[in-house]
Amino acid sequence: MYDPDNIHPNNFVKDLILKAHESEPLTEEETKKLKLDTIPEHEMASHEVICHACGWTDYAECITSYIPRIRMECARLNSGLWSVGNKWLMWDKMTDGSLGNDFITWKFLKEKGTKDIPILDEMIQLNEPDDPVQMTLITRAKGVPLSDIWDRISREEREGYQKQIVAAIKEMRQITSPVPCAVDGTPMIDRFIGCCGFVFQCNTIKNTREEWLDGLAEELKYGLSATGDPWWMPTEAYMERMRAGFREYKVPVDPAVGEAKFQKMKAWVPQSGPFVLTHGDLHLGNIIVHDGKITAIIDWETAGFLPWWVEYYTLRERTMEWFDWEMVDPHFDTEGFFEKVSKPINILQRAYQACPKVHTEEHEVWKAPPTNESRPFRRRYRKKFWGAELKHSFDHAHKDTHAYIDHETIFHDNAPKF
Repeated sequence: MYDPDNIHPNNFVKDLILKAHESEPLTEEETKKLKLDTIPEHEMASHEVICHACGWTDYAECITSYIPRIRMECARLNSGLWSVGNKWLMWDKMTDGSLGNDFITWKFLKEKGTKDIPILDEMIQLNEPDDPVQMTLITRAKGVPLSDIWDRISREEREGYQKQIVAAIKEMRQITSPVPCAVDGTPMIDRFIGCCGFVFQCNTIKNTREEWLDGLAEELKYGLSATGDPWWMPTEAYMERMRAGFREYKVPVDPAVGEAKFQKMKAWVPQSGPFVLTHGDLHLGNIIVHDGKITAIIDWETAGFLPWWVEYYTLRERTMEWFDWEMVDPHFDTEGFFEKVSKPINILQRAYQACPKVHTEEHEVWKAPPTNESRPFRRRYRKKFWGAELKHSFDHAHKDTHAYIDHETIFHDNAPKF
């Protein structure tokens, strides 16, 4: 495993053999180990690029003694996290016309000063908001993600970390806003009901429950009307189709039913305010720990002033279902939250997903030949991650008679019938 504190060449290149002089001959065993018996003796470097990710050439490989100290940590969608020496990491992302919510929220907390919300020591933006690419240097937090050790630490250690998480959440919830927004005042993207996917920014969270749902009315009414009663439970016919290999289930649409269900849902969903500072993606992988202490909470990309219920909802439904919210609020009603918040939000999420929607250029893709003949991976670059327009619209071509419900979106909890 790559160790940023170890600058010995063997940390970067394995199976090195040290010789006293370049002219010292190799043994037969050493030649086989280095696989030199398969390489022409006088192969000349031609400056051909042999790694499209970093621009590494055969000249740099054969002639220089340079080994890059920059290493890929991970990649997702159209962004990559690089290790830069032993202190820094660097995010390489496409920009959305801002400095990025992660950086903006970190800067807000850094300037405000926090007692129980541990954040990274430094973040440095290397670009302007209107630059097409966003480069962000961030300091390494000391320690490891809590997810790496959670299964092997003691109950007492877990309780210690939970108390620190509770303290951080309590402090965050003291920071409020009269409206839903990012910490810089820009509208908050809807990741909870009207979400078409992480890369899409189709809808924003509105000031009131009514405004929020009315903005999604066409999709929600359609999705709600395209279901049985109770619509979230798979029928036997559906299960038969799924067992036969079908991924979609054709169900009837009734606009009158959709309207009636929509009005009932508006009364069931909780009011949005108050709006409190919320991380929005708080899981063990985003909590860095060392020697029993949380050293940093990272990845504030979805953070902002969000409805009061969002933090616990995301903890319960997506990340840390074991978390005891009564440590944050002693008067909290866990069962009531499930009935009054989790169920209606889940139903609306599935209804929205059931509605046929289209986004311009969403499915366009560039395909490319492999860069390495010895490992010929197929390469493709989806345009939706490279600045596609992604204009959202209702798919009227499929709306008249039927909706198609992917079996992965079926909600299995026993919510009451309409």
